[in-house]
Amino acid sequence: MALYLRAMRISLWLTITFFVLILLMALMGDANIEAGLQSVLLFAGGSTLIFFAILLIILSPLVLQDLSRIRNQEKHYGFSFNEEMKRLDVRQFAYTDEQWLVLVSRFRVYAYRKGFLTEFGFQRKSLLGKKMEAKIMAACADGKTRILTGGGATLSAIQDWAQSP
Repeated sequence: MALYLRAMRISLWLTITFFVLILLMALMGDANIEAGLQSVLLFAGGSTLIFFAILLIILSPLVLQDLSRIRNQEKHYGFSFNEEMKRLDVRQFAYTDEQWLVLVSRFRVYAYRKGFLTEFGFQRKSLLGKKMEAKIMAACADGKTRILTGGGATLSAIQDWAQSP
């Protein structure tokens, strides 16, 4: 749950901030705002909540897909991710050692045990605004092939970590 909330934090904070500001403007200025403007502000606050719900519906599958990769590793290796992180006393969202890589970047969660990502294919990069986006085809120890997507620098760091001895 902590990884999910961390991945969704940008949209969550923006929505909460916008909603609270609009709600405060509508409630605190009750005496100074005419009824029509107050209705518009309440509508804007409600629209913000609807926007956040739609954003959750659109972005949650991406994050949940990443979290399902943790479950795949748990089944393949026979361990509990939560217990492993407690044992290692991992509390941050960017953790790397010789056995684990845990990273939350934008709306993506990358959590891999060493040896799970076995082979990497060609990395396709594209410029999205000012950020370099990339896709890498990765063969995994469970026999499945997955496409990793995210920032070019992030995926390069994952690939370097996975291929290091």
